[in-house]
Amino acid sequence: MQHWDAPSLEQRQLRAWSNRLAALQDMRQQEMNRLETHAVAEQREIVAHVQAHIVWLNQQIAQIEKDIDDHIDRHPGLKHDAELIETIPGLGRTTAAKILGHVGDVRRFENAKALAAYIGVTPRQRQSGSTIRGR
Repeated sequence: MQHWDAPSLEQRQLRAWSNRLAALQDMRQQEMNRLETHAVAEQREIVAHVQAHIVWLNQQIAQIEKDIDDHIDRHPGLKHDAELIETIPGLGRTTAAKILGHVGDVRRFENAKALAAYIGVTPRQRQSGSTIRGR
């Protein structure tokens, strides 16, 4: 069994950037929901205010996405690992950043199967007794 190593400063920073990005995306979704509510209620002044906030959030999200890309590109280990993760069909830079920020050094796993199990994306068959079965 391998011992646990604390995440590097680069990984902790990447996690913080990824968390901030997710928070802003959640805020944007909340504001878009509010926009719909105020539009239906014909509250034009509020609609304009919410729209301005959505524009600002979009700018902040775009900037943080750029900051995340720059952060990954500045650190060769992160860049290499991100490029490997992105070779998996359906995974892009955003997911790679989240994985690297939250999982840490992917080389600590014996193989891809172990990493997938750690993340929780491997389906398993559960069986209890002889009559209850599920996936």
